[in-house]
Amino acid sequence: DALSILDNVLARGTPVEIQTIRNVLGLSDNTMVIKLLNLLFEGDVNEAIEIFNDLYLKGVSIYMLSQTLMKFVYYAMRIKVGFNDEDITIEPDILSNIQNISKKYDIDFMTRFWELIQKYANEMTECFDERQSFEVTIMRLCYVSIIPTPFELINKENKNDFKNEETEA
Repeated sequence: DALSILDNVLARGTPVEIQTIRNVLGLSDNTMVIKLLNLLFEGDVNEAIEIFNDLYLKGVSIYMLSQTLMKFVYYAMRIKVGFNDEDITIEPDILSNIQNISKKYDIDFMTRFWELIQKYANEMTECFDERQSFEVTIMRLCYVSIIPTPFELINKENKNDFKNEETEA
């Protein structure tokens, strides 16, 4: 109950810090989660697995981690399409990182990522080893992130056509 949680937080010392509360409640450190998201988008498998293992050893729920990653991608997509980001209630430094993600990546890339992590999160509920499944999910997401989206291929093809036209002229 709430009183025992409060007692547990207070027993860990004063002043009460947000990290202490997160540890007591078993919540993830959002700075590590946003770092993980950036690594997944960049396709850095080894570093992403290291961050995940650190979060896992701190007791982070894999389900909640998946949900948080999806939430951050959702926020980035909202910002990308022009929705107001004032209604996003997260820490300012995390919001700043999400805004940077929305500037750096195209909407089709983020949409594909969101759909895949949702699919993979659903698969994790049916597997025998949730941790192993999430590590494989990291590998899958990292390698998918380096595959160009259909829109990236079309844009690349259009640029090549334009360069060929300039060369012929």
